Amino acid sequence: MKITAPSSTQLRVGYVPLIDSAPLIAAVELGICERHGLKVKLMRQLGWANVRDHVIFGELDAAHAPAGLLLAINAGRASVPAQCVTGFIFNLQGNAITLSKRLYNEGIRDLTDLAQHAKHRRDGTMLTLGVVSRYSTHAHILRQWLRQGGIKPDKDARIVILPPSQMARCLSAGHVDGFCVGEPWNTVSLSAGEGWLAAHGAALAPGHPEKVLMVRREFAQHREAAHIALIASLIEAAAWCADKANRKDLTAMMQRHAFPNLSSKLIEQSLASDDAPIFHGPELHRPAPAKASWLVDEMLRHGLLSEAAVTESSTEHAFRADIYDRALSAPQTPALTA
Repeated sequence: MKITAPSSTQLRVGYVPLIDSAPLIAAVELGICERHGLKVKLMRQLGWANVRDHVIFGELDAAHAPAGLLLAINAGRASVPAQCVTGFIFNLQGNAITLSKRLYNEGIRDLTDLAQHAKHRRDGTMLTLGVVSRYSTHAHILRQWLRQGGIKPDKDARIVILPPSQMARCLSAGHVDGFCVGEPWNTVSLSAGEGWLAAHGAALAPGHPEKVLMVRREFAQHREAAHIALIASLIEAAAWCADKANRKDLTAMMQRHAFPNLSSKLIEQSLASDDAPIFHGPELHRPAPAKASWLVDEMLRHGLLSEAAVTESSTEHAFRADIYDRALSAPQTPALTA
């Protein structure tokens, strides 16, 4: 059955200012959404708690969101009870662990040094590290890395939640000793001389799914045409973002919508860094339930999900490859008039 988005379709779509929000921004800026019959209002959010609440309570129709947050919402661990689904994975990887220059100046060069420091801090305070959400890949990657060095999370190190855009500022101010976050905030700290790169997320969890397009289940059911049109737009935009020939244009878009206070040079460096997100590739965007397995395993390991919560509702019913497959063959509709 042919699905065509109605000409009056307007969507409110949220995003947090990160490099991996690029496909959404490009889909709007390049007119791709309009060609698929959509008017999209981009709604910038401070952090993932805002995204969670605004999607659940209907203030956003859809949002760029951490894959693990979707699973936590469905399991009733991150919010009031709600059911969300995804039909599109934005990117793979894209995170890194940055530690403060203060630690470097104290002679810390690797995880072994950090373990000794964490257990014998002279000032008696606990090593404090930032992540963007309890349920995001950043938290899992950071905890995995700490365990590799013999550092016990929550015992030898305190993990605090901060919005991505506040990470570099908090590191500079001494509020945290390091963080795990997505670009451009690692590059921002390195460029300012406030941090140094301690570990690459790609090395700790190669190919892990990062952000997804999160919508409420009822939105996917009752506004199916608009949902599929949005995913089709994102598929096209992600391929454009992955093309290095478009990097300068993409840099300008990201500066306008996400990083008005950052230089174009720094944004372009973030897009080209070793920790830049992977935007496109075979089957990359398809949310097959198997891609949720790493997330589920990590959330079980850290007590963020119970065995009872790991049901079809948190995998097959949340990661909807069937919706993605329909979007792949969705026809373009004429551009809307203003």
